[in-house]
Amino acid sequence: MRSVAVAILILGTVASASAQVELSLAAGNGGYDTTYVLDYTHILTGRLYASTKTNSFSFTDSNTGSELVYRPNNQVNLGFGASYRAFTLNIGIGFKFLNRDDEAKGSTEYFDAQGNMFGRKWVVNLFFQTYKGYYIDGRSKDSLGWDVPTTVPYRGDIRQSNFGFSALHVFNNERFSYRAAFNQDAWQRKSAGSWLL
Repeated sequence: MRSVAVAILILGTVASASAQVELSLAAGNGGYDTTYVLDYTHILTGRLYASTKTNSFSFTDSNTGSELVYRPNNQVNLGFGASYRAFTLNIGIGFKFLNRDDEAKGSTEYFDAQGNMFGRKWVVNLFFQTYKGYYIDGRSKDSLGWDVPTTVPYRGDIRQSNFGFSALHVFNNERFSYRAAFNQDAWQRKSAGSWLL
């Protein structure tokens, strides 16, 4: 199953790279030094992807140092996405044929949304996550004295929600494109980097 996800990821990367080369004559400047970056934000770009997200947490006993690590039973998602101008939308779906371990680890219900705005000078990220149902990693249900139908200890009653925001300023924004790696709507022609704050 992993080979299917890797193949999709490689094909998506190759398709993005070939599209960037073919469209180089139509690229605009967008404020970049064209020796370093070609900007394709005026063109709708698409992608296929495979992803998984996680949201684990742990408790440590201060007397013994013993730790309980709670993890959601995440799904591998296959999805598609599009970028236009500085905005991106990705939609992923978890397919049952990729995720067959509910009997062992229990079921996790989750909603995980993320929005990004990749500008030339600023990068903004918003996210909201809510997860319900966690298994305990590295412990047996017998060692905890639990009688649950799963192979590992599972708590279906635990729910966690997170909301977050981040913003980064790209200092070398004329020669470095932060979004080239994430949106595939710019081409970093010549190597460059930037301090981010």
